[in-house]
Amino acid sequence: MKLNNSCGSLCFPYNGKFGSEIRIHRIKRTKYMAELVSVVGGGDFEVQLDLAIVSQELDADSITYEPEVFAGLYFKISESAPTTMVFSNGKFNITGARDIEHLQDVHNKVVSELEAVIQSNIPEHQLYIHNLVYKKEYGRELALSQVAVGLGTELTEYEPEQHPSIIYSPDDSDSGVLLIFNSGSIIATGFKEEKAAKTAINDIMKKLDTLFREAN
Repeated sequence: MKLNNSCGSLCFPYNGKFGSEIRIHRIKRTKYMAELVSVVGGGDFEVQLDLAIVSQELDADSITYEPEVFAGLYFKISESAPTTMVFSNGKFNITGARDIEHLQDVHNKVVSELEAVIQSNIPEHQLYIHNLVYKKEYGRELALSQVAVGLGTELTEYEPEQHPSIIYSPDDSDSGVLLIFNSGSIIATGFKEEKAAKTAINDIMKKLDTLFREAN
């Protein structure tokens, strides 16, 4: 993935030919390789949008616009597409993309459809990665009360009456957390970079291995 240091986080330039300069960094596969299951991205189209007109003229499968309830407009380009949310000031978010390439593709389509509505080109802008969600199976059921203690109560939150997983905050992560379920499923969320998310999952897998070795 291409990191633009001026953005302060992972982002991609949009210049009307989105995708030609993108390079996806491939991390060497290990036994702890996690699966990317969802991507959230967004940015600023840098144009003012009349959402009432957009809601009437946008060519989309579904549109929700209730300004008395919420200031933004939600829509899906197709039935199975991720959800796009736009605001009158041009800010936007795209949630539910399968991977980064899918996010890029949906972004391109959204830009094209909005340009058709406003009858003007959308300026160059940045598409930021806000959240990468990865999933990994540990391969066995986990006694979460014991795991929470073993991982350290200062790094974990476990309130089963509130949430069915341990919320684990890696001590070297500024924003991302890991959700650890009784089934052995591990979800990494809140990460903006692939390497950070996969490193966090690799580390927790190794810590779980250590806990089980010590228990035996």
